[in-house]
Amino acid sequence: MTPGQWLVELQRRLGHSIFPADYIVVDVETTGRVFYGANGSYTPVKHGYHDLITQIGHCIVRGNEVRHKAGVVLDWTDPATHVLHEFEPMRDSRWLQDQLDFLERVFVEKGRTYQVPFSKMQAEGHDPVETLSGYYDIFTDARETGLKFVGHNAWGFDAKMIRYHFRHYLGKDFVWKSDELIDTGMLEKAIQDADNENISLPWSTENLKTWSRRIANSPRAGIRWNLDQHVVTKYNLVERFNLNMDDAHDAGFDCYLTHLLLETLRETEEKTGVV
Repeated sequence: MTPGQWLVELQRRLGHSIFPADYIVVDVETTGRVFYGANGSYTPVKHGYHDLITQIGHCIVRGNEVRHKAGVVLDWTDPATHVLHEFEPMRDSRWLQDQLDFLERVFVEKGRTYQVPFSKMQAEGHDPVETLSGYYDIFTDARETGLKFVGHNAWGFDAKMIRYHFRHYLGKDFVWKSDELIDTGMLEKAIQDADNENISLPWSTENLKTWSRRIANSPRAGIRWNLDQHVVTKYNLVERFNLNMDDAHDAGFDCYLTHLLLETLRETEEKTGVV
């Protein structure tokens, strides 16, 4: 089964298209020390803190064309925000800087650019509660106007982080419906296992959400789906779209990469051939 044929069959089994013309891509960057596991587990109590969203991005697409994209840094450096946190260690003024300094060192050691160091957050960041509230309104409006949501590893990470932040810092909830969030990470992961139909394609009882979660929890040797380290190379995105990969791990840029991946997979499905 070719990737194009697999994408056609995937949609047949789901009973709907995974390639909307109008959608909003979402992505978050975080302090990144407590991770959601492959099974979706998240135990901040064990660590005494949870990850904070440091940047949230979106890319609005209409008629398959980008209409607007942005990445907004959240400024958690103001001591006035520390009292809002659920866990006591996070209320210490050093906690945030220690988290960001650690991540910056990790990125430098890997020869990559860390996009939200403490100094940038302090200089360019926006009030986190106001920013989260603005995005709650953006997502609500997107849903009401019929936009689908798209994200890379969204079911496993971004959706959970965003929902937690909305609930804890705004007192509002936002639950993605079972078929309105398209996870390009799980598409890329499963498409590499196209010949193993019993694993890669939805079962009769599954919708887009439950299929995505099963794929996330199905480790397969040799399968990679990282956005900047795998997808960009596999699909020649740098050359095709003149990208500067120093911008990777910026939420707005990663939204754009995710859009390019979805449109590339759309082309593959339409041609029912191999990229």
